[in-house]
Amino acid sequence: MSIQPTKKILFTTSTIPASDNDSAPAFVKDEAIWFKKLYPHLEISVLSPHNSYTTTVPFQHLEYYDDYRFHYFWPFKFEKLTGRGIQPALKKNPWLYVELPGLFIAEFFATWRLAKKLKPDMIYAHWFTPQAITGALVARLTKTPFVFDSQASDVIVLKKVPFAKKIVASICNQALAYTLPSRQTVDKLLYFATDENREAIKSKIHLIPLGTAPVPVDDVAIAAARDKYKLENKKVIYFIGRLVDRKGIDILIRSFKDLSDDDPELRLVIVGDGQERDNLTNLVDQLALSDRVIFTGYINGEERFALLQIANVCAVPSVNVGDQAEGLPIVFMEGVTAGKAVVVTDATGAHEIVEDGKNAFVATAGSVDSLTVKIREALAKSESDDPTFKQTVIKLSEQFQWPSIIKRRFEALKIDRL
Repeated sequence: MSIQPTKKILFTTSTIPASDNDSAPAFVKDEAIWFKKLYPHLEISVLSPHNSYTTTVPFQHLEYYDDYRFHYFWPFKFEKLTGRGIQPALKKNPWLYVELPGLFIAEFFATWRLAKKLKPDMIYAHWFTPQAITGALVARLTKTPFVFDSQASDVIVLKKVPFAKKIVASICNQALAYTLPSRQTVDKLLYFATDENREAIKSKIHLIPLGTAPVPVDDVAIAAARDKYKLENKKVIYFIGRLVDRKGIDILIRSFKDLSDDDPELRLVIVGDGQERDNLTNLVDQLALSDRVIFTGYINGEERFALLQIANVCAVPSVNVGDQAEGLPIVFMEGVTAGKAVVVTDATGAHEIVEDGKNAFVATAGSVDSLTVKIREALAKSESDDPTFKQTVIKLSEQFQWPSIIKRRFEALKIDRL
């Protein structure tokens, strides 16, 4: 068996956990880990900003990749633009717009310095703004192959920027390839295309979402979660995500009001934290649901997946808010991977690949009545022990497993041709 030559890949991203206790979304971390597991000849380095939410250090060598960080604002304690999502941070605190120029400039120089030091065989930008913009410029200066991944609103936010179409087109023309999770994210990218470059851009698009993997949870952890949140003999609707307006959690709570009026033993478990938490808890109080709606705050690891195992239904009630939209929610993939009855909306991107009523359920985004109907259907299906439904859910989940996703990305991004 021949030994493959080492190839260096430089990931750039605005968000990645600094440790196992960091609540930052972990999909870039998981992707880096699975790339290394499946292709040991890859040397992966990840560059991301420091943030004041957790303890970050300039460099740490981890088992599967090297983690590099850069500062973008002073005093450092005010670096709150990254770490929990740039757009939610800007919405919560518009003063953070003053940090945007510093982020672009600092990221460019940090990427440039690291590229000159590491001499990577590829720069792989995660999210278009700002990573693909700064990464493309560095790649051009250092003559390094360049690819990017876009999830949705990370590119459409540029539509009000002068000369945005020329900027986006130039980056798309330069990139070897790019991955997007759904057709609706393709539409967002193609907003910037012209008649002259539309086909060239489309030819480099690969519809590949982020991935997930089954997480085994033992009976002790499941029993502990049931006891902690008083879920014994209860039917459970499960939500996990950032508590922000585009997640549609207020719609879910209003839907749950109708559902729990019919079944007082029903419980809604909301896992996560965010700037909408106070508004959501106030809504729960107004609807007299405080004894039936459980806010866990941020949790990770075994307890999080134990709650998913306990759930009868996994709800993904996302809505479109301005230019913000879901790409393909990780929680949807986690839900079907766990074999659960999952309810999504037609704002998630998931509706493009599910068969309503056969392997998941699709509600109209923003409609309390539609969501209520679909959750009722999902609850009934979860209690029916229908083997056909279980089989179709498992079949659906296979395409989201990290090994499958990574093999598709490895080929689509032309890593084997470096």
